[in-house]
Amino acid sequence: MSVFTNFIHATEMRTASRVSVKLMVAIPSVFIPLVLLLMIALAALTYADRRRTLEALETQWQQAQRGQQAVNQILQQLNTVRAWHSDVSGWGRARGEWGLFLSRLQQEVPAEMQLRVLEMRSTPTFSPEQQMLHHYTVRLTGRCIGPDAEPRVESFSAAMTNTPVLGRLVQSAEVTSFVEDTSEGATPDDRVFQIELVMKPRSYDEAADD
Repeated sequence: MSVFTNFIHATEMRTASRVSVKLMVAIPSVFIPLVLLLMIALAALTYADRRRTLEALETQWQQAQRGQQAVNQILQQLNTVRAWHSDVSGWGRARGEWGLFLSRLQQEVPAEMQLRVLEMRSTPTFSPEQQMLHHYTVRLTGRCIGPDAEPRVESFSAAMTNTPVLGRLVQSAEVTSFVEDTSEGATPDDRVFQIELVMKPRSYDEAADD
């Protein structure tokens, strides 16, 4: 015969299971909201960080845009200045070497000859390659004294294309008028003449060769 006596109160009784049912119910109700709160806090921090990064990038982009606009304006001004420089340089090249021409012309005038009028005409044209050219025509009006007036005028006209410097500038020369000088004080041998010079075409893109 065995006798068993339990001195443990009912409130002191424990289950043999490691986790009680109440704890099993309490853990999800506490843990899940905590995890959600942590996730929300992490998302908020991430959003704030991304927002600051975005604002910084937007500021950099705005500064870059302002810088690009300034660069574009400078490039436009530079292109305008380059265009002006090209036009001015082209006009400078196309205008002809008149200083050199006049100085050499003076050296070829004989003592018996007097140049009275020099007229210059310019006619712009285009080459087959659509290159703009300037054609210059020069008319010389003068008088020559003495019995050798005619050969002197012919020799002077020929010098316009035969001498090294003038020949580089003048394409052709022709005596277009040769008549008796009827002005006061002229002798029967004195003559008045006109010579037509056709200068070699000058291009806006041609390099000056002084």
